[in-house]
Amino acid sequence: MIKETPMVKSIQSVLIFVSDMDRSVAFYRDVLGFSVLSSNPAITEFEMGAMTFGLQYMPAEARKNGMAVTIDFAVDDIQAMIEKLEAKGVAFVAKELDQPFNKLAKFQDPDGNLLGFIEQTS
Repeated sequence: MIKETPMVKSIQSVLIFVSDMDRSVAFYRDVLGFSVLSSNPAITEFEMGAMTFGLQYMPAEARKNGMAVTIDFAVDDIQAMIEKLEAKGVAFVAKELDQPFNKLAKFQDPDGNLLGFIEQTS
């Protein structure tokens, strides 16, 4: 029997469409603490190991329904991250800290894209 190779092996890149590159870069760099690898008016990439994580400019009037992205970032101490972001003015839309296998918190970036933190508990 021949073992079939899966078509998708891992996440290679994630791009989030944003309407104001400067505002969004400031959020991801200054609030979330990501390091910028490269930046131009159209695309900004952040350091994320083997995966590319970036922002791509798209005017607000060109964004279509469903173009937002939900991304969850793994963290070691979710409560510390919640406190850090709340101190910087981020409002969380969900804080479910008592899940069976993890702790989860959701918040939005300046364009309304839903982001989250996950802390594995088992």
